[in-house]
Amino acid sequence: MATPAYCSFCYNHVSLVNNVYPTAPGEEGPKGSALSLVIFYATTKPHKLPKIGAYLEKRVKLDSKKSRYGYVRVTLQILHSLLSECRQNSNLISKNVLRIILDVLNSPDPDLVMQATSTFILFSALHNHQNVIDNEFSSVYTLLIEKFCNEAAFESSDSTLQHKTRLSGLKALEAVCGSDSFMLSPNLQPYIQKIVPAILANMGASRRRPETGDALSPSIFSKRASITDELITDDELKHSAKTCIKGLFSQANVANLKEFLIVVVRYLDDRKVWSSTGYALDVIQSITAVVQSQYHYVILSLMLERLESDAQPSSKTTVTRILTFLISDGEGIAGLTIPELLETFVRHLKSSAEMPQTLDQAFMASQAKLQQSLVEAIGSLAYHLAYPNQINDILSFLVNRLQGEYETPLSCGLILRSLDQVLSVYGNQRTGHEKRHSIVPTAISFDLVAPTLRALSHPAADVRLLYHPFLSKALYLVPPMWKERAECQSIASFHSTLWRTMFEGALRETNNPADYVSFGLVAAQMLSQLAHEDLYMSVPVLFRLQNHVTDGRVTSAAHRRAIASLVTEYFVVAGTQLGISELVEYASGIKQARLNNLQWSPGFELTAEALQLLGTRAFSETEGTLANELRTPDSSLMSRPKVIGLLVADSRLKDIEGIEPRLSANALPWEVPAAANGANGRPLIRRESTRLGVPDANPAGLGRRQSHRRTPSPTHMKHTPSSLRSVGSASEMPVTTIRIEDMKDALANEPKTVAESGKILDTSNLDIDAITAEATGASKENVSSLLKSIAVTFGKSGHSAAAAAAAAAAAASSPPSVNTASGSVHNTTPSIRPSPSGAFRVKVDSVEMDWLTVRSKESAKEAQATPGLGRARSISQQRMRTSDSVGSLKGVKLREPDMLGLETSS
Repeated sequence: MATPAYCSFCYNHVSLVNNVYPTAPGEEGPKGSALSLVIFYATTKPHKLPKIGAYLEKRVKLDSKKSRYGYVRVTLQILHSLLSECRQNSNLISKNVLRIILDVLNSPDPDLVMQATSTFILFSALHNHQNVIDNEFSSVYTLLIEKFCNEAAFESSDSTLQHKTRLSGLKALEAVCGSDSFMLSPNLQPYIQKIVPAILANMGASRRRPETGDALSPSIFSKRASITDELITDDELKHSAKTCIKGLFSQANVANLKEFLIVVVRYLDDRKVWSSTGYALDVIQSITAVVQSQYHYVILSLMLERLESDAQPSSKTTVTRILTFLISDGEGIAGLTIPELLETFVRHLKSSAEMPQTLDQAFMASQAKLQQSLVEAIGSLAYHLAYPNQINDILSFLVNRLQGEYETPLSCGLILRSLDQVLSVYGNQRTGHEKRHSIVPTAISFDLVAPTLRALSHPAADVRLLYHPFLSKALYLVPPMWKERAECQSIASFHSTLWRTMFEGALRETNNPADYVSFGLVAAQMLSQLAHEDLYMSVPVLFRLQNHVTDGRVTSAAHRRAIASLVTEYFVVAGTQLGISELVEYASGIKQARLNNLQWSPGFELTAEALQLLGTRAFSETEGTLANELRTPDSSLMSRPKVIGLLVADSRLKDIEGIEPRLSANALPWEVPAAANGANGRPLIRRESTRLGVPDANPAGLGRRQSHRRTPSPTHMKHTPSSLRSVGSASEMPVTTIRIEDMKDALANEPKTVAESGKILDTSNLDIDAITAEATGASKENVSSLLKSIAVTFGKSGHSAAAAAAAAAAAASSPPSVNTASGSVHNTTPSIRPSPSGAFRVKVDSVEMDWLTVRSKESAKEAQATPGLGRARSISQQRMRTSDSVGSLKGVKLREPDMLGLETSS
């Protein structure tokens, strides 16, 4: 029977809905005009929506039973239009919509299922999870969630069917998780128990990673016009799963985030996928990327708990790598401290090293992976430095552990690898491609590196090999402290200890070829950082080693060849670094001659590649069948006079005072007695700066910095500088006051009286150290002239000036004195302090009256400019002169502040 024509009297929702369905053969889809009438009817009469929904639900059941799937598609389109146009009243048909979608999802047609999913996505965008209509609605909605979760984890031998079904379920879950009100749902926890495993089922490793601009890149996924595309792949499923995770975890707060993570961990446990490092790490990375940064500590804490409770090496490896990611790339570790994490990682590292060795290769391989992951986790702590010196605190913790594990080669090696990893991360942040502008560069302390030097002579070859990269990085990161070597005894001691350790280590009979390469690389690095100052160590030490080769103290022929090769190769490198082509040519000629005569250690070069190639192999392994053919170096050795001559002939080295005697010294630096080299082992000659040819501004005799010293305030200089003190005690000095402006005039050799000067000296920019250095280097004549000028300036008699000159001459002819406290040797400077005999005694009252006279004259000038201020000062001065409590000026010493610290208490 044909559908009746439109009539306002017989008009009802059933006839309007029936008119939308196609009737003619070959006709598909809803009729447009009839669908418009249904929409108009629903919007003008919202109370009719429940009846329309009930009829559509009834018709879908009938059409599905008779397999009329074309009509089912039309019903879904009607529902889609009603939801789009009747948004405000969509809750009136919500239960009908959910039941219709649930019925359609049971259809075997995947395209029809995907169309039903599209309708559900629209419904989810309109649905408020806080508005729970009734229990019936909640039960239906829960069934739908379960249905979509099953679709998201659907398995089939037909890959196309599996991909379409899974994508349909993921799109529906994406709409649910992305809803703004989903976190407010009263049934949140039951939903999460079902949704999270379904999402994670699609986070497996994809078959190929999409590249930038690829047709399967995430940006292309989001632009797909249809989810029925036959090009659906694992990559698109993974992208959709990550979108679900983003919608779910980005809205999580600290209250429910941990519950979500527990579900994730439980899924990984049930599936036993902790051993799959890539999968678990990808899941945590996806979660961390969307969780608010202030909640990252929740993930970190949960992973730490997992690390403590897990016993399987493979699982612990995965957890440790997740922790490394969270620390290095997780934008902070709020709530946990660096010492806590460091202690945890080192404890597990030690526990792994203490595991008994077995023949199970798989187990030992898993332990090795765990140890490497823990080392990387310790290194990642250098990404978070809360204060500048924290890097040294981390190293201090590890160095202390190293001292306790020195006798255990495996544990010792693991700690050394951890130290190296920390310095690698820190160095990359300072200078590499990962440079952080917020980090404050901090030098590595010598006090932390010095205790580790004994690892250069460790009995285990692999420990010695592991120590080299750490030492190399540490020396690279300490250059700022090299500048303090003149003032810091620990730095000079470290330099000497390093060379002494290498010298003693080079004579060990258990050395391998790589040990000598390591010594040479360290020596070359020290030369590049200290230039000629390291030559004072390297030249005596290396030629002492060469003497041990020639005089037979080194018994092994292989060791003699290695030492001789080390000496020659070092000077090849030294000549290259210093730019002395003659030295390079000479050393290269010696090397070539020994190669031709089979006197060179096989594979010996001062390169990192040679160090790795030689590894822990012994001489018997590196020489192999050539052992019987190789000969001991005899005549073709480096000539020490020739080398020293080439060094001192260089234009940048020849002007350095005393360089040739120090290079030619037979005694090693640590063998020099303290009396000959200072009490603290400092050199007796003038030092030069690290840069070749540039003299240091701080002579050795001064023992303190000048270039970076801040000029002290005159009011704080209460004590006489050491260079201005004579040998006598301070108690022998008479009480004398010397004016600073008079001292300046005397130093300038321009005698003036106080009346002629007319003003008080401005001492704010006075460089006391400069005066000290000038006085120290003055000749006897200059000293006599200086004291005469001072005597004339102070208005003393000729007798006092002559006596002062005589005292200066006697002091200038006295022998040099050795300051045993500072370890420096210098000529005794004529002291400006008066001598005990009173030959240089100033008339105290006249000096102080002159100072007051000058002050009065200045006050008078200021009074003329400002009468009010002048009257006030005049009254103040008069009170000072007439006050009974003060007394006469002759009874009171009115002194100018002691700018130079020339006064001492009796």
